[in-house]
Amino acid sequence: MDFDQTIPIKLRIYPGVRPGTDYTFLYDWFGDTFRYERTETEPPYGDIVRVWCGSFSMVNWVLQYAGRVEILEPVEVREAVKEKLRTMNQRYGLEE
Repeated sequence: MDFDQTIPIKLRIYPGVRPGTDYTFLYDWFGDTFRYERTETEPPYGDIVRVWCGSFSMVNWVLQYAGRVEILEPVEVREAVKEKLRTMNQRYGLEE
């Protein structure tokens, strides 16, 4: 995916609209290297998975799948997503 040093990243995968498509986008990017850890038993009922990826690429990848994915760890990567969203909001924010 990139040339950064890869790090373990914990994600929450939210359920898809159509059954059977939940992991296709993960497989397309990470092949069979992502690891399912567990399904949450309390809301928001996502699946917790771990991938290995560079932080720069992960920030951009998660924006592509923002409706389906949330970065849980590491905090630095999660904060980088927030910063990117702040910048995007300044450029494309809702008109008040």
